[in-house]
Amino acid sequence: MERENHRLVRQVLLVVLMWALFMPVVFAHGEIAQMAGIRMRTVHWFDTKIEPTQVKVNDIVTVRGKFMVSGHWPDYVAKPEEWVFLNIGVPGPVFVRMDATVNGMPQYQSTAFKRGEFYEYEVKMKARVPGEWHVHPLINVWEAGPISGPARFVQITGSKDDFVNTATSPRLE
Repeated sequence: MERENHRLVRQVLLVVLMWALFMPVVFAHGEIAQMAGIRMRTVHWFDTKIEPTQVKVNDIVTVRGKFMVSGHWPDYVAKPEEWVFLNIGVPGPVFVRMDATVNGMPQYQSTAFKRGEFYEYEVKMKARVPGEWHVHPLINVWEAGPISGPARFVQITGSKDDFVNTATSPRLE
C-alpha cells in the first residue's frame, strides 16, 4: 500500500512538473482572449506593423495596417455601420495619440465601417511613459466593446519627466 502511495505521489509530481515546464507563458491579453465568434467573424486584421518597437520618451510610434469588416458579422454583436472608433489598445495613458487616418482620411471621431469593405489605417503616437507595453490596434464598437487586432511589445526608455506635449488644439470661435 505504501509503495502504491509513493508511486502515485511521483506520478502527480511528474504531471505537475511537466505542466510547469511546457505550459505556454502568457505575456499579454487581447485578440486571443476574445470569443472565437467575435475574433473570427467581425474584423479581419492583416499587414499590421507596429514600428519602431524600441523608442525613447517623446519618440513617435506608428501603428499601421489593413482590416476588412466581415460580411458575416454576427447578429448578436452591434453593427459596424453604426458607431465605431479606431483606437489603440495599451495599458493606460502610456502614449499620446498624435494623428490617425483611415483610407487617408482623418480619424478623430466615431465613424461607420461597411461590412465586406477593406480599410487601410495609420495611427501615430508619442511615447510618454517608460516601460514595456503591449500595443495593438482595436476597433471600439458602440454597445459591443473593443475588437482587438494583432499586438507587439514596444519598449520605451528614458524618464517620464522628459515628456513634452507640444500639441495644441485649434481655437473655435
